[in-house]
Amino acid sequence: MTRRAQDVVEQIKALPDTEKLAVVDSILYELDKPDPVIDRVWADEAKTRWRAYRQGRADHVSYAEPAPPATSQSQAVSRPACKLPTGNWKLAR
Repeated sequence: MTRRAQDVVEQIKALPDTEKLAVVDSILYELDKPDPVIDRVWADEAKTRWRAYRQGRADHVSYAEPAPPATSQSQAVSRPACKLPTGNWKLAR
């Protein structure tokens, strides 16, 4: 971390919690800018998944039927709706 960044961190530490939250919110807003490349990749992925589902090439889980009992905590939290092979995405910037 640069000296300038360290100075900013020290200044933030001195702020009341509500102002710290406002700083965090501002930083997150700055970092969460739309990225057209990522948006295009996700749109292509969604089309690929939808096409595979419509053609019967995708394993899917019916949410109308109860899930089998989970044997571990990770299985209890995660239940994928669709299993598809993943592509090798390379984002060009």
